[in-house]
Amino acid sequence: IGLHAAWVVGLICALFGGRPGMISGSAGALASVSAGFVSADGTGVEELFLSVLGAGLLVLVAAAFRVGRFLPLVPATVMIGFCNGLAVVIGKAQLAWFTDRDGQWLDGRVLWCTAVQCLVAFGIMVVMPRITRKLPASLIALAIGVLIEELFFRSWLGG
Repeated sequence: IGLHAAWVVGLICALFGGRPGMISGSAGALASVSAGFVSADGTGVEELFLSVLGAGLLVLVAAAFRVGRFLPLVPATVMIGFCNGLAVVIGKAQLAWFTDRDGQWLDGRVLWCTAVQCLVAFGIMVVMPRITRKLPASLIALAIGVLIEELFFRSWLGG
């Protein structure tokens, strides 16, 4: 649900915004923060919808009163702190990949396969832009990750 809200916000920013960075900047933050509104059984969707609408209204009111002109007054340490806090939230959300359905930490072969997948994707995301920028590194990481999963890990894990 958080991802759906993020792509809608990203689309609106792309259509009506003035900067292309708004899409990736707002979508990642929105997806990670809004994920806490909705539980696994789907309860909380109403609150998520209202919170996204409320945030949109706040942005429109701020734009109408030209509040953006005060942004240079925000100290750099505050912006860095906000970005660091967001990085912690996004990083914490990634730990779920290392747990099973019951919330227990992975162990054995499954843990090793998950760690290898993460390291391969990380390596591709770091190295690929240095080689070429014509192909998106995230797409290459996804394709290679799927190939590794299907060709090696599924047979090794017996799934």
